[in-house]
Amino acid sequence: MPGHARLVRLHHPSLGDAVGALDEHGRWLALIPGPEALPRVEGLLRKSGRAATDSDSETADEARLTLARWFATGDAPETAPDGTPFQRRVWLALRDIPRGETRSYAEIARRVGCRSARAVGGAVGANPVCLFIPCHRVLASDGSLGGFAWGLGLKRTLLRAEGAPPANGP
Repeated sequence: MPGHARLVRLHHPSLGDAVGALDEHGRWLALIPGPEALPRVEGLLRKSGRAATDSDSETADEARLTLARWFATGDAPETAPDGTPFQRRVWLALRDIPRGETRSYAEIARRVGCRSARAVGGAVGANPVCLFIPCHRVLASDGSLGGFAWGLGLKRTLLRAEGAPPANGP
């Protein structure tokens, strides 16, 4: 049975406002940017049967340091999002994409033994831990940005911040 989650409100100039959720072991369950972040995170937690409370100041400070460290160095903390076995395989593959590099949905599909880049796109789009499971590093096969749950402007910003080559087209 899932346990408890601590919510933390965050801000970073490259990300904007975001809400994170950490489990009782300090693993990230969610990191969602944007104005609708809090209800989205709360909905994810409800769906997984987790009770949520606001974090204490120590947890919030550590979460802010973790976010700043990720932007400075690319060091990603441990994550533990809820998902299907297929989604978790895709999310593990995303964590293997080095900072400053990109992969296509088709490349990820081959990596996880799936014939469908579209199915991989669905799993990428369902990723609840923005940044730390770097779904922004996945592009369409033609080199265009493809999709991004939190907007293509943020995807461009994140890729630029990491020094990734610019995407083709929109």
